[in-house]
Amino acid sequence: MTDRDPDHSALSARRRALCSLGLFALGILLGAQPAIREMPSSTLIILGCSGLVLCAAVLGSRRTRSVLLGVCVLLLGMGWVLLRTDTDRPDRVGTLVGELDPRMNRVPIEVRGMISESSRVVQRVPGLADPPMWPAASNRAMVEVEAVLVHESASRSVWLPASGSLRLMLPDAAGVFAGERVEMLGKFAPVLQRSNPGDPDWAALSAQQGLAGTLVIEHAAHIRVLAHANLWGRLVGGVRSVRSVIRTRALEAVGLSEPESGSAPGAMRAALLLGERDPVLDEVFGQFQRVGVAHVLAISGFHLALVVLMSVVLIRLLGEHPRLETCAVVAVLIGVAVLIPMRPPIVRAAVIVGAMVIATRFGRRYDRMTVLAWVGLGLLVWRPLDAMAMGYQLSMGVTALLVLLAQRRKQTLLNLHRGVGGSAPVRSRGARGLLR
Repeated sequence: MTDRDPDHSALSARRRALCSLGLFALGILLGAQPAIREMPSSTLIILGCSGLVLCAAVLGSRRTRSVLLGVCVLLLGMGWVLLRTDTDRPDRVGTLVGELDPRMNRVPIEVRGMISESSRVVQRVPGLADPPMWPAASNRAMVEVEAVLVHESASRSVWLPASGSLRLMLPDAAGVFAGERVEMLGKFAPVLQRSNPGDPDWAALSAQQGLAGTLVIEHAAHIRVLAHANLWGRLVGGVRSVRSVIRTRALEAVGLSEPESGSAPGAMRAALLLGERDPVLDEVFGQFQRVGVAHVLAISGFHLALVVLMSVVLIRLLGEHPRLETCAVVAVLIGVAVLIPMRPPIVRAAVIVGAMVIATRFGRRYDRMTVLAWVGLGLLVWRPLDAMAMGYQLSMGVTALLVLLAQRRKQTLLNLHRGVGGSAPVRSRGARGLLR
């Protein structure tokens, strides 16, 4: 094996990763166009074509294989975004409710599912244009729907399997806790549709994250707690319950346990440490906006990177302990997942840091840009519409720029070191200098 073989292999791997990411993102952009989304059976046709192209690539010649695989990735991106943003899936809560009575704006329904976010009273900061009948506070929660009760006749009712999450608007006296399996009777309101051409496609965004609408429950007696149906349900419920207890204790520690007694300092501590945005902070947030530093009050990937960096620096002060360093980073990521709501910026940062740490821990030669490209592709699989979001584009672009600058700086230092040691400076900018 020659000295150029590892460099050539690493550059080829980087090229494949970047091309896959770019083609998949391009497919998402094409699949999200209204002309393609409104085509009948467009998802089935596109995914079927991608399968045919893949078979042709496997059975075809070497010259055309790369091109056909690229076309396959492009078609997969188109089909995947159509599949994830399909608002007419037969198992979705909104589809089932619409079939019951599409003329009603709010339909009384009974659902069964697991509470994903415990109930919490949130104060509303009134605006100048708000109607006077709007309540000053609301009791909110989230539920993942398992089934919907459908009345087929006057004497027959069946539970139909359903999917999707519902925002819960509860009465003040009601309380539900994360991990509980419940049956609820309330009035269902679907996700709002786009009213102006410049507005985001709320239906597609909600379908991507599995949000089906809002369920307004008027009385605490309309909520019934059930036993979990199987071992998996008990396990998931227990994990969510423990996470909710930890978050509640953390909110109490920063002084935001009760919204009635919440203050601006407590709300600021909750925003900085736990990513919990309380309406009490709106006035302070406006002041931060006026001076251009509102991003300080929002936990982002940069905050997570700083926490990880401080943990690594503290450990390296004790010496070289790679295993301890890896365990510390993993512990930080787990702590973030427990304490902070897993919003897209936090998930992106946690996945990128975790992927880099795992690649380093394996002790193998790898290219950071290749790892970043595959991570970006995985994040698009998780949320395909993020390809059109400025947050995703900036996160991936800025991270890629930092990786390139760090690699160039590292290569420069290596060249200087080798030149001082008597060896000829390495002038090649191949992948060898980019590998750790």
